[in-house]
Amino acid sequence: MRVLIWVQHLLGSGHLRRALTLAGALAGQGHGVTLVTGGMPIAWKSDAAIDIVQLPPLRAADARFRSLLDHSGQPVSAALMARRQAKLLATFDACAPDIVLVEMFPFGRGSLRNELVALLEAAKARRPRPVIASSVRDILVGKNDARKQERMLDFCNAFFDLVLVHADPNLVRFEESFHRAGELRARLAYTGYVVEPFALPPSTERDEILVTVGGGAVGGNLLRASLAASRLTTDDGRRWRLVLGTNLAEREALDLQRQAPGETIIDRHHESLVPHLMRAAVSVSQAGYNTVVECLATGAPMVLVPFGSEGEDEQSRRAARLEGLGLANVVQEQELTPEALVQAVRSMLTRQRPSVSIDLDGAANTVRLLEQALRS
Repeated sequence: MRVLIWVQHLLGSGHLRRALTLAGALAGQGHGVTLVTGGMPIAWKSDAAIDIVQLPPLRAADARFRSLLDHSGQPVSAALMARRQAKLLATFDACAPDIVLVEMFPFGRGSLRNELVALLEAAKARRPRPVIASSVRDILVGKNDARKQERMLDFCNAFFDLVLVHADPNLVRFEESFHRAGELRARLAYTGYVVEPFALPPSTERDEILVTVGGGAVGGNLLRASLAASRLTTDDGRRWRLVLGTNLAEREALDLQRQAPGETIIDRHHESLVPHLMRAAVSVSQAGYNTVVECLATGAPMVLVPFGSEGEDEQSRRAARLEGLGLANVVQEQELTPEALVQAVRSMLTRQRPSVSIDLDGAANTVRLLEQALRS
């Protein structure tokens, strides 16, 4: 089967990483995959045969997501949006997909509604009509507005055959953040969490405190607190490694590198964090989807400092659920100090990991569900 995937990362790269993992799983089963990305270009290595199409890129101006900028940092123009839509529709025609998989919409990415509706209308009009599916993470951001949820449901009813929620319902249920989920009925399917495939080594010494902040755009506070915390734990026998992310401001990155004590490692970026998570005594992060899932897969104990400003509650809710299961310690951002971070890390170092079964086969299950939808 031929699959067209649309994805747009606006601030970090998590949405793109998840879409690429799904694309790789589909290609690995012999399916033709065209992935259309509209975010800022990111270098990505993959062994799978995936046709990647880059739309004229855009990004969020800041963490509020209220305005979009082009590659030069200027507000997006109507002409740029028209070029994006034209290229997207041309790609759809050339691909002639059996399945159209749209990442986040209609549960997010509303600022790109025009190009997506154009794609969905083209898909709905094509004969034979492709299966149209939405790919969405476990928790939506602040979607309690009844009118917004009504619009989401209207789009689902108008266009979508399938809503794939990349979560384990035993951990998080979609109706907790999308209250109309029950009305989707048989169209709603849980895939389990999506994680990039990797092989665990027989044994690895866990000798690092690994601090990651995704792309880094909103990670400055955590990085500064972690650097100070590393100075308070020089006698603990474990080094700290801070991964800054490619979106952290250059001046801030240089300041952190200059201030770091000799035993603390400062890395700008790693294409994959999995090798470092395998040797992490504790992972310190903001509770983003991809990092949490990789911690669950590698067994890395978690200290979570969820990003929660500007109405963003997704990470806070995920962190609270994991803390409730004994899988993490949580330090709220407004309570973040080097001392609080050290206390949380030391607590996780001595805690026995509880036995909790969480479905991490989201990529394989997504392939199976899409194949099943095409046959039915």
